[in-house]
Amino acid sequence: MHDHILTTGRRYFPVARAGKVEGLLTLHQVKKIPRERWATTTVEQAMTPLAQLRLAHPGDGLWKAMEAMTADGVNQLPVTDTANGELAGVLARDNVLTFVRTLAEVGV
Repeated sequence: MHDHILTTGRRYFPVARAGKVEGLLTLHQVKKIPRERWATTTVEQAMTPLAQLRLAHPGDGLWKAMEAMTADGVNQLPVTDTANGELAGVLARDNVLTFVRTLAEVGV
């Protein structure tokens, strides 16, 4: 956990096996694990499986995605390609807020 999470500064990690995304691991989930169990807890045990996550799609409206995050009490939303179901990316609330702030600063 220490090498992969604390040293990167990232707050979430898509989890993949053989190139297929299986879930999402967040800093919030890691914080729930007692530090003395970090060495023995697997990523699979700590992550939320993709099947249990609400997903967004590239064509979804940004407002709809933000509402979904708020409704689910999460800060990230996996974005999957509707054609093949592969992970296209992860939409993070802090990135959206930074984008909106930038638009406001430049007067758009």
